[in-house]
Amino acid sequence: MKKSVKNFLIISLLIILVIGVYLLADLYLVKRKCSNECVDVVRSEMSAFVFVTKESETNHILNIYITPSLIFNVKEKIKEFSITNFEGSNGIAQVILIPPSYLPINTENRTFLFTVDDYITQEDIKGGKSSLEYEVSSSTKNFNQVADVGEISPYFGVVVKNIGSVNYKEIVEKESGFDGSKYLEYSKLQLSDLTTQIKFTVNIKFENKKIYTQTFKGILNGELFKEQSTPVIELESVE
Repeated sequence: MKKSVKNFLIISLLIILVIGVYLLADLYLVKRKCSNECVDVVRSEMSAFVFVTKESETNHILNIYITPSLIFNVKEKIKEFSITNFEGSNGIAQVILIPPSYLPINTENRTFLFTVDDYITQEDIKGGKSSLEYEVSSSTKNFNQVADVGEISPYFGVVVKNIGSVNYKEIVEKESGFDGSKYLEYSKLQLSDLTTQIKFTVNIKFENKKIYTQTFKGILNGELFKEQSTPVIELESVE
């Protein structure tokens, strides 16, 4: 009986010890997280515009390109930077995260896809990724790099792929010309169908082991294309 009591006490102490270790670990992680004291969000918005891939003379496919204007002022030296949990939704088209490439930032004639291909088709717009890992450097020279301290502005893109199409040849023959600013009008798309939701998380790990994590979301209102060629999406911080 005494042996059973002794074993029970030992097991109880071990359980208490394990729980204590987990509680201390959680407390340590909470203390290591940071928000405004190490990162200021200077700007958080995205802009959008319609672009076309010319598959053939009779088939010009419309897409939306969404480009970020994200600027963070980081006050302590960082070790890792990533964007994770990307989600994009649109009622009529696929929403694709476009990763930056290793190309130098000053590359001439680079495309929306961070390539130097002269001719982009639908086949070139490929998706599947929901996260991006960036190289941290004291001197940012390539699209896939971010600075290790100070102002950080990550490059990436989002494409709403194949929202509609236009028969270029038919319109030229019918109207004796083609106005490139009227692609949406020619396509007869409902602007409300272009409304797109975006959501992603920015993660920063510092050299001192602190962690910054913030989720952003925004909505592109398709009706804005009625009056604006490059409507802006205001990104909201999600708690």
